Amino acid sequence: MAVILQTLNGRVRPGRGWQSAVRIQLAITLALVPISVALFQGFSLASPLGNALAIPMVEFAITPLALLAMIIPAGWVLELAHTLTVWMMAALEWLSGFPLALYEHPLPPPWLLAAATAAVSLLILPRGTPGRFAALATLSGFFLWQPERPQPGDFRVAVLDVGQGLAVHVQTARHDLLYDSGPFFGETSDAGERVVVPYLRAIGVERLDAALISHDDSDHAGGLESVLARVRVGEVFAGGETAEPEEPPKPGAWNARDARLAPVRGTPCVAGLNWRWDSVDFTVLAPARLSGKRRGNDESCVLRVSAAGGASLLLTGDLGQAGETGLVQQYGPALKSTAVLAGHHGSRSSSSLTFVETVYPEIVVFSSGYRNRYGHPHPQVLARWARAVARPFRTDSGGTVLLETEGGRMKANSWRDAHPRYWYGR
Repeated sequence: MAVILQTLNGRVRPGRGWQSAVRIQLAITLALVPISVALFQGFSLASPLGNALAIPMVEFAITPLALLAMIIPAGWVLELAHTLTVWMMAALEWLSGFPLALYEHPLPPPWLLAAATAAVSLLILPRGTPGRFAALATLSGFFLWQPERPQPGDFRVAVLDVGQGLAVHVQTARHDLLYDSGPFFGETSDAGERVVVPYLRAIGVERLDAALISHDDSDHAGGLESVLARVRVGEVFAGGETAEPEEPPKPGAWNARDARLAPVRGTPCVAGLNWRWDSVDFTVLAPARLSGKRRGNDESCVLRVSAAGGASLLLTGDLGQAGETGLVQQYGPALKSTAVLAGHHGSRSSSSLTFVETVYPEIVVFSSGYRNRYGHPHPQVLARWARAVARPFRTDSGGTVLLETEGGRMKANSWRDAHPRYWYGR
């Protein structure tokens, strides 16, 4: 309403009806750009056309018919209002399907959002207002801004807070990889849609060079379909084959363990795969081969990421102690890493003492859900990693865990520690 009042006031003479309507619509669209980017990492380019259709239909047809139905209790009145609403929504849905209907933009820092808000507030003032050129320059800087990426030879990692599951984003200077995609949240919702995709949009990632699914458990692969539907993915590496549940789920008793995953199709993820992005090495250490038959958590695809300066990260999926023993026997001291993602969310069936002492990291990350029913991470597992003097980071208490290499060293922090809020207890 403030934008409408500001747009209509301060003019030498009032504009014509259609001119005022166009001016108001464009002013509202422009004024809401910073807020839309802050909340949704994008804004609608189709909204002026959509409002040009929806506002007259609602104001002059649908709402009067609904009010008329309160006076004339005739079914045809509400049926007509419903029909017009259906037509309007169908037109809006068609309009929203255009490729350029939505402009996406990474989340800028607060100071740039404040500057853009001031700029659009100035631009909707009448012509002749001083400072409009500076406002245009500020808004141009807002649209051109892009998040900083790691330097060549370094990488940045986000172990996302997806609840009881796993999703890890690995970023180099010019490439992006997703390791696992998080769990199902319900029959119509998953971590890919609710967490992974919004995170990628916020940091300006429009394309993943690769997605690696460690194995086919629903808490690791449950969000993949949503990610593939909303983000361009270069190649998919699959570390396991889908297993159907022994019995179909009972009606009304749905849970993630009963979920039937679509087959994860892509390049088999087996030991020996390796590639280099921007002087950062990616090496698959396990499994040695895919059996063609589900072998459980020890079929998890284990990935090692190594920076040019020597810092490294070991991603183990749901690897159990048997799989860990195989890794130790095959690679021995070469497994030593700067940071490690604890296998199976910190279950006591993983993180054997031999494995912990062999990897001997500075940092250990646990991806688990708050107050999960399994009790992950297990106290015995926490004690083993503490014995190795590894700094623990947990998604259940600290939120998303951020790791970043620089000059051969690795920095670690959790989102809630870096952004304290009173509702976090910080």
